Amino acid sequence: MDLLQAYHPTLFRERGHQLVDLLADYLQRQIVEESDPTNSWKSPPQCYTEWEDYLKNETFDFETLVSKILKDSNHLHHPKYVGHQVGVVLPDAALMGLLGSLLNNGVAVYEVGQGAVAIERLVMKAIAPYFGWSEEADGILTSGGTLGNLTALLTARSVVASNEVWTEGHGQQLAIMVSEEAHYCVDRAVKTMGWGNKGIIKVPTDDQFRMKTELLETLLEQAQQQGVQVVAVVGSACTTSTGTFDDLEAIGKFCQQHNIWFHVDGAHGASAAFAPVYCHLLKGIELADSVVMDFHKMLMLPALTTGVFIKMASNRIALFFKKRIIFGTTKKTKNGII
Repeated sequence: MDLLQAYHPTLFRERGHQLVDLLADYLQRQIVEESDPTNSWKSPPQCYTEWEDYLKNETFDFETLVSKILKDSNHLHHPKYVGHQVGVVLPDAALMGLLGSLLNNGVAVYEVGQGAVAIERLVMKAIAPYFGWSEEADGILTSGGTLGNLTALLTARSVVASNEVWTEGHGQQLAIMVSEEAHYCVDRAVKTMGWGNKGIIKVPTDDQFRMKTELLETLLEQAQQQGVQVVAVVGSACTTSTGTFDDLEAIGKFCQQHNIWFHVDGAHGASAAFAPVYCHLLKGIELADSVVMDFHKMLMLPALTTGVFIKMASNRIALFFKKRIIFGTTKKTKNGII
Protein backbone atom coordinates (compact mmCIF):
# COMPACT_ATOMS: atom_id res chain seq x y z
CA MET A 1 0.00 0.00 0.00
CA ASP A 2 1.42 3.37 -0.98
CA LEU A 3 1.19 6.47 1.20
CA LEU A 4 -1.59 8.10 -0.84
CA GLN A 5 -3.76 5.03 -0.56
CA ALA A 6 -3.18 4.80 3.18
CA TYR A 7 -4.70 8.27 3.59
CA HIS A 8 -7.49 7.82 1.04
CA PRO A 9 -11.01 8.58 2.37
CA THR A 10 -12.45 5.51 0.66
CA LEU A 11 -10.19 3.13 2.56
CA PHE A 12 -10.86 4.96 5.81
CA ARG A 13 -14.63 4.76 5.27
CA GLU A 14 -14.44 1.05 4.50
CA ARG A 15 -12.33 0.17 7.52
CA GLY A 16 -14.22 2.56 9.75
CA HIS A 17 -17.48 0.77 8.96
CA GLN A 18 -15.74 -2.59 9.53
CA LEU A 19 -14.43 -1.49 12.90
CA VAL A 20 -17.75 -0.07 14.12
CA ASP A 21 -19.58 -3.24 13.02
CA LEU A 22 -17.06 -5.45 14.82
CA LEU A 23 -17.25 -3.36 17.99
CA ALA A 24 -21.06 -3.21 17.88
CA ASP A 25 -21.16 -7.01 17.58
CA TYR A 26 -18.69 -7.17 20.47
CA LEU A 27 -20.97 -5.02 22.67
CA GLN A 28 -23.92 -7.21 21.69
CA ARG A 29 -22.07 -10.32 22.84
CA GLN A 30 -20.79 -8.70 26.04
CA ILE A 31 -23.70 -6.61 27.31
CA VAL A 32 -26.81 -8.21 25.84
CA GLU A 33 -25.95 -11.87 25.36
CA GLU A 34 -23.11 -12.24 27.91
CA SER A 35 -21.89 -15.01 25.62
CA ASP A 36 -18.13 -14.36 25.68
CA PRO A 37 -15.90 -14.93 28.69
CA THR A 38 -14.65 -11.82 30.48
CA ASN A 39 -11.08 -12.94 29.87
CA SER A 40 -9.42 -15.62 27.73
CA TRP A 41 -6.40 -16.10 29.97
CA LYS A 42 -3.02 -17.09 28.57
CA SER A 43 0.35 -17.14 30.27
CA PRO A 44 2.67 -14.25 29.32
CA PRO A 45 5.02 -16.49 27.27
CA GLN A 46 2.09 -18.09 25.44
CA CYS A 47 0.48 -14.75 24.58
CA TYR A 48 3.77 -13.28 23.39
CA THR A 49 4.60 -16.33 21.25
CA GLU A 50 1.17 -16.35 19.62
CA TRP A 51 1.48 -12.68 18.67
CA GLU A 52 5.04 -13.20 17.48
CA ASP A 53 3.87 -16.03 15.21
CA TYR A 54 0.96 -13.94 13.95
CA LEU A 55 3.20 -11.03 12.99
CA LYS A 56 5.67 -13.33 11.27
CA ASN A 57 3.30 -15.59 9.40
CA GLU A 58 -0.03 -13.90 8.80
CA THR A 59 -0.86 -11.74 5.81
CA PHE A 60 -2.32 -8.47 7.04
CA ASP A 61 -6.10 -8.45 7.18
CA PHE A 62 -7.83 -5.65 9.04
CA GLU A 63 -10.82 -7.63 10.29
CA THR A 64 -8.67 -10.57 11.42
CA LEU A 65 -6.35 -8.25 13.34
CA VAL A 66 -9.22 -6.49 15.14
CA SER A 67 -10.86 -9.82 16.00
CA LYS A 68 -7.63 -11.15 17.47
CA ILE A 69 -7.13 -8.02 19.57
CA LEU A 70 -10.68 -8.34 20.88
CA LYS A 71 -10.13 -11.99 21.77
CA ASP A 72 -6.93 -11.30 23.72
CA SER A 73 -8.34 -8.32 25.65
CA ASN A 74 -10.13 -8.00 28.98
CA HIS A 75 -13.84 -7.48 28.37
CA LEU A 76 -14.77 -4.67 30.75
CA HIS A 77 -18.24 -4.28 29.26
CA HIS A 78 -19.28 -7.76 30.42
CA PRO A 79 -21.62 -7.41 33.44
CA LYS A 80 -19.60 -10.03 35.34
CA TYR A 81 -16.23 -8.38 34.82
CA VAL A 82 -14.48 -7.18 37.98
CA GLY A 83 -11.01 -5.80 37.41
CA HIS A 84 -8.39 -3.19 38.04
CA GLN A 85 -8.45 0.58 38.11
CA VAL A 86 -10.23 1.56 34.90
CA GLY A 87 -13.95 1.90 34.22
CA VAL A 88 -16.27 0.80 31.43
CA VAL A 89 -15.90 3.20 28.51
CA LEU A 90 -18.99 4.79 26.99
CA PRO A 91 -19.23 4.00 23.25
CA ASP A 92 -19.70 7.72 22.52
CA ALA A 93 -16.48 8.45 24.42
CA ALA A 94 -14.67 5.90 22.28
CA LEU A 95 -15.99 7.56 19.12
CA MET A 96 -14.76 10.93 20.36
CA GLY A 97 -11.40 9.26 20.93
CA LEU A 98 -11.39 8.27 17.28
CA LEU A 99 -12.17 11.84 16.30
CA GLY A 100 -9.43 13.25 18.50
CA SER A 101 -6.88 10.70 17.32
CA LEU A 102 -7.50 11.43 13.66
CA LEU A 103 -7.39 15.23 14.08
CA ASN A 104 -4.36 14.96 16.39
CA ASN A 105 -4.61 18.57 17.59
CA GLY A 106 -2.37 19.21 20.59
CA VAL A 107 -3.23 21.41 23.56
CA ALA A 108 0.26 22.45 24.65
CA VAL A 109 0.02 25.58 22.49
CA TYR A 110 -3.27 27.29 21.57
CA GLU A 111 -2.45 27.66 17.88
CA VAL A 112 -2.06 23.91 17.35
CA GLY A 113 -5.48 23.04 18.74
CA GLN A 114 -7.73 26.00 19.43
CA GLY A 115 -10.96 24.02 19.75
CA ALA A 116 -9.35 21.38 21.97
CA VAL A 117 -7.82 24.03 24.23
CA ALA A 118 -11.17 25.79 24.67
CA ILE A 119 -13.02 22.52 25.34
CA GLU A 120 -10.42 21.40 27.87
CA ARG A 121 -10.74 24.62 29.85
CA LEU A 122 -14.55 24.58 29.71
CA VAL A 123 -14.59 21.02 31.05
CA MET A 124 -12.33 21.91 33.95
CA LYS A 125 -14.31 25.02 34.83
CA ALA A 126 -17.57 23.08 34.65
CA ILE A 127 -16.32 20.49 37.16
CA ALA A 128 -14.51 22.76 39.64
CA PRO A 129 -17.73 24.13 41.26
CA TYR A 130 -18.52 20.59 42.43
CA PHE A 131 -15.57 21.02 44.79
CA GLY A 132 -17.16 24.16 46.21
CA TRP A 133 -14.73 26.42 44.37
CA SER A 134 -15.36 29.80 42.74
CA GLU A 135 -15.11 30.68 39.06
CA GLU A 136 -11.42 31.51 39.59
CA ALA A 137 -10.69 27.77 39.57
CA ASP A 138 -9.04 26.30 36.51
CA GLY A 139 -7.10 23.25 35.46
CA ILE A 140 -5.58 21.05 32.80
CA LEU A 141 -5.93 17.47 31.58
CA THR A 142 -3.04 15.07 31.70
CA SER A 143 -2.40 11.35 31.32
CA GLY A 144 -2.87 9.51 34.58
CA GLY A 145 -2.91 10.20 38.30
CA THR A 146 0.84 9.76 38.65
CA LEU A 147 1.57 12.66 36.33
CA GLY A 148 -1.40 14.59 37.72
CA ASN A 149 -0.14 14.43 41.30
CA LEU A 150 3.37 15.38 40.18
CA THR A 151 1.95 18.40 38.33
CA ALA A 152 -0.02 19.53 41.38
CA LEU A 153 2.97 19.16 43.70
CA LEU A 154 5.20 21.05 41.28
CA THR A 155 2.60 23.82 41.44
CA ALA A 156 2.71 23.72 45.22
CA ARG A 157 6.50 23.93 45.15
CA SER A 158 6.39 26.92 42.82
CA VAL A 159 3.99 28.79 45.09
CA VAL A 160 5.11 27.83 48.57
CA ALA A 161 8.89 27.43 48.35
CA SER A 162 10.60 30.55 49.68
CA ASN A 163 13.40 30.41 47.13
CA GLU A 164 13.17 30.51 43.34
CA VAL A 165 13.44 26.76 42.81
CA TRP A 166 13.01 26.98 39.05
CA THR A 167 16.06 29.19 38.56
CA GLU A 168 18.17 28.65 41.67
CA GLY A 169 17.44 25.08 42.70
CA HIS A 170 16.55 23.93 46.19
CA GLY A 171 17.82 26.33 48.82
CA GLN A 172 16.75 24.01 51.63
CA GLN A 173 15.25 20.57 52.16
CA LEU A 174 11.62 20.57 51.03
CA ALA A 175 9.03 17.96 51.99
CA ILE A 176 5.39 16.98 51.93
CA MET A 177 3.30 15.18 54.52
CA VAL A 178 1.06 12.34 53.41
CA SER A 179 -0.68 9.29 54.82
CA GLU A 180 1.33 6.07 54.98
CA GLU A 181 -1.53 4.48 53.01
CA ALA A 182 -1.27 6.98 50.12
CA HIS A 183 -0.67 5.86 46.55
CA TYR A 184 2.97 5.19 45.72
CA CYS A 185 2.91 7.85 42.99
CA VAL A 186 3.07 10.57 45.67
CA ASP A 187 6.34 9.12 46.94
CA ARG A 188 7.51 8.86 43.32
CA ALA A 189 6.65 12.51 42.70
CA VAL A 190 8.80 13.57 45.64
CA LYS A 191 11.73 11.52 44.36
CA THR A 192 11.24 12.92 40.83
CA MET A 193 11.48 16.46 42.24
CA GLY A 194 14.80 15.51 43.80
CA TRP A 195 13.85 15.77 47.47
CA GLY A 196 14.99 12.26 48.42
CA ASN A 197 13.76 10.18 51.34
CA LYS A 198 13.65 13.22 53.62
CA GLY A 199 11.17 14.81 51.23
CA ILE A 200 8.25 12.64 52.26
CA ILE A 201 6.94 12.59 55.82
CA LYS A 202 4.63 9.62 56.31
CA VAL A 203 1.74 10.20 58.68
CA PRO A 204 0.52 7.07 60.54
CA THR A 205 -3.08 5.92 60.07
CA ASP A 206 -5.80 4.78 62.46
CA ASP A 207 -7.65 1.47 62.52
CA GLN A 208 -9.76 2.68 59.57
CA PHE A 209 -6.59 3.45 57.56
CA ARG A 210 -7.30 7.20 57.74
CA MET A 211 -4.52 9.71 58.31
CA LYS A 212 -4.10 10.59 61.99
CA THR A 213 -4.51 14.32 61.48
CA GLU A 214 -3.87 14.99 65.18
CA LEU A 215 -0.22 14.13 64.49
CA LEU A 216 0.27 16.80 61.81
CA GLU A 217 1.22 19.54 64.28
CA THR A 218 3.91 17.43 65.95
CA LEU A 219 5.34 16.20 62.64
CA LEU A 220 5.47 19.78 61.31
CA GLU A 221 7.34 20.98 64.40
CA GLN A 222 9.84 18.13 64.07
CA ALA A 223 10.41 18.96 60.39
CA GLN A 224 10.97 22.64 61.15
CA GLN A 225 13.46 21.80 63.90
CA GLN A 226 15.42 19.78 61.33
CA GLY A 227 15.43 22.68 58.86
CA VAL A 228 12.87 21.06 56.55
CA GLN A 229 10.25 23.23 54.87
CA VAL A 230 6.92 21.43 54.47
CA VAL A 231 5.50 22.53 51.14
CA ALA A 232 2.23 20.58 51.10
CA VAL A 233 0.01 18.08 52.84
CA VAL A 234 -1.62 15.47 50.61
CA GLY A 235 -5.01 14.07 51.55
CA SER A 236 -6.21 10.81 49.99
CA ALA A 237 -9.72 10.63 48.57
CA CYS A 238 -9.63 7.74 48.52
CA THR A 239 -6.65 5.40 48.98
CA THR A 240 -6.11 2.79 46.30
CA SER A 241 -5.38 0.00 48.76
CA THR A 242 -8.37 0.38 51.11
CA GLY A 243 -10.79 2.90 49.61
CA THR A 244 -10.49 5.08 52.72
CA PHE A 245 -11.11 8.83 52.63
CA ASP A 246 -8.87 10.98 54.82
CA ASP A 247 -10.42 13.72 56.97
CA LEU A 248 -10.04 16.45 54.35
CA GLU A 249 -11.63 19.10 56.52
CA ALA A 250 -9.11 18.62 59.32
CA ILE A 251 -6.19 18.63 56.87
CA GLY A 252 -7.51 21.74 55.14
CA LYS A 253 -7.83 23.69 58.37
CA PHE A 254 -4.33 22.66 59.43
CA CYS A 255 -2.92 23.85 56.09
CA GLN A 256 -4.74 27.18 56.31
CA GLN A 257 -3.37 27.73 59.81
CA HIS A 258 0.21 27.14 58.69
CA ASN A 259 0.08 28.54 55.13
CA ILE A 260 0.81 25.12 53.62
CA TRP A 261 -0.51 23.95 50.25
CA PHE A 262 -3.35 21.44 50.57
CA HIS A 263 -3.50 18.89 47.77
CA VAL A 264 -6.11 16.15 47.43
CA ASP A 265 -5.25 12.99 45.55
CA GLY A 266 -8.78 12.25 44.40
CA ALA A 267 -7.77 10.05 41.48
CA HIS A 268 -10.15 7.34 42.64
CA GLY A 269 -12.76 9.12 44.71
CA ALA A 270 -13.06 12.79 43.77
CA SER A 271 -15.85 11.85 41.35
CA ALA A 272 -18.01 11.29 44.45
CA ALA A 273 -18.55 15.06 44.23
CA PHE A 274 -21.13 14.36 41.50
CA ALA A 275 -23.15 11.96 43.64
CA PRO A 276 -25.47 13.47 46.29
CA VAL A 277 -25.40 10.17 48.17
CA TYR A 278 -21.60 10.04 48.45
CA CYS A 279 -20.37 13.64 48.26
CA HIS A 280 -20.23 13.83 52.07
CA LEU A 281 -17.08 11.70 51.83
CA LEU A 282 -15.34 14.74 50.35
CA LYS A 283 -16.25 17.15 53.12
CA GLY A 284 -13.40 19.66 53.28
CA ILE A 285 -12.33 19.37 49.65
CA GLU A 286 -13.47 22.96 49.21
CA LEU A 287 -10.42 23.93 51.34
CA ALA A 288 -7.98 22.28 48.93
CA ASP A 289 -5.61 24.29 46.75
CA SER A 290 -5.42 21.52 44.16
CA VAL A 291 -7.26 18.30 43.34
CA VAL A 292 -6.48 15.42 41.00
CA MET A 293 -9.32 13.31 39.58
CA ASP A 294 -9.12 10.38 37.15
CA PHE A 295 -11.93 10.46 34.60
CA HIS A 296 -11.08 6.93 33.43
CA LYS A 297 -11.89 5.30 36.76
CA MET A 298 -15.48 6.27 37.60
CA LEU A 299 -16.49 8.61 34.77
CA MET A 300 -16.55 6.14 31.85
CA LEU A 301 -13.79 7.73 29.76
CA PRO A 302 -10.84 5.98 28.07
CA ALA A 303 -7.58 5.66 29.97
CA LEU A 304 -5.64 7.66 30.77
CA THR A 305 -7.58 10.88 31.37
CA THR A 306 -6.81 12.89 34.50
CA GLY A 307 -7.87 16.36 35.58
CA VAL A 308 -5.53 18.58 37.61
CA PHE A 309 -7.62 21.29 39.24
CA ILE A 310 -6.15 24.45 40.81
CA LYS A 311 -8.29 26.67 43.04
CA MET A 312 -6.31 29.84 42.15
CA ALA A 313 -8.08 32.01 44.73
CA SER A 314 -6.06 35.24 44.83
CA ASN A 315 -6.60 35.91 48.53
CA ARG A 316 -5.34 32.40 49.36
CA ILE A 317 -2.29 32.63 47.14
CA ALA A 318 -1.47 36.04 48.57
CA LEU A 319 -0.45 34.27 51.76
CA PHE A 320 2.25 32.49 49.75
CA PHE A 321 4.69 35.36 49.20
CA LYS A 322 2.17 37.39 47.21
CA LYS A 323 2.43 35.21 44.13
CA ARG A 324 -0.39 34.01 41.99
CA ILE A 325 0.04 30.64 40.34
CA ILE A 326 -0.55 30.21 36.62
CA PHE A 327 0.06 26.51 36.02
CA GLY A 328 3.37 26.46 37.84
CA THR A 329 4.70 29.86 36.73
CA THR A 330 4.51 33.46 37.93
CA LYS A 331 3.76 36.49 35.84
CA LYS A 332 5.57 39.81 36.21
CA THR A 333 3.72 43.10 35.90
CA LYS A 334 4.64 46.76 36.37
CA ASN A 335 3.46 46.48 39.97
CA GLY A 336 5.42 43.34 40.79
CA ILE A 337 4.62 39.65 40.72
CA ILE A 338 1.07 38.31 40.67
